[in-house]
Amino acid sequence: MNKLRIRFLCCLSILFMIMGHAYAAQSKTPQLVTADKVIRNLNQVIEQVKKQSQLSVMFPTSIPKGEQPTLYAMQSSLYDKPDYNQFWEITVASTPDCQMHGCVVGSLSVNTKGKLEKEYSQPPFGQNNKPLPKQEVKLENGLTGYFTPGHAEADWHAPALEWQMNGVLYTLSWDMPGDAKMVLVKMANSALKSQGVHQ
Repeated sequence: MNKLRIRFLCCLSILFMIMGHAYAAQSKTPQLVTADKVIRNLNQVIEQVKKQSQLSVMFPTSIPKGEQPTLYAMQSSLYDKPDYNQFWEITVASTPDCQMHGCVVGSLSVNTKGKLEKEYSQPPFGQNNKPLPKQEVKLENGLTGYFTPGHAEADWHAPALEWQMNGVLYTLSWDMPGDAKMVLVKMANSALKSQGVHQ
């Protein structure tokens, strides 16, 4: 009888631990807020990209609520020879004149020559360190996305979600705590739904 009671108490303790971890992870997952209410100049930047690119212009309408009450958007293309019909990126930062990696919160980039890799690597590098598979997720319009968790690879890489549409590679990356995969899927779906709004 004592053995059964001990076994029951052990199982109960494990159950409470699992529930506690699940609750903690859920509580850390950021709440989503309306993007253009937090990103001060988002709509203007989207309009600027639309004027310079024939590619589909989209951006998440929902983003994670962070510590900064106001964020700032900026657009860019290729550094050496800007070509918005080949590559464009909308970057969101915590400061209006962000030039460094540390103030970048997230970004969405579009690349006509980008290749979708289904694996990623992280230290320690070497022969025995096999690449890790990205996690496959389902997106709007029957698209398949590939999630990469935040990881170190010479530098810190924020969680990212990639998908291909009409031969074009889309990469959504955002630094956040909690269940980044779930949040990025919601963000990507909000961007895909916004296509008609931004085109």
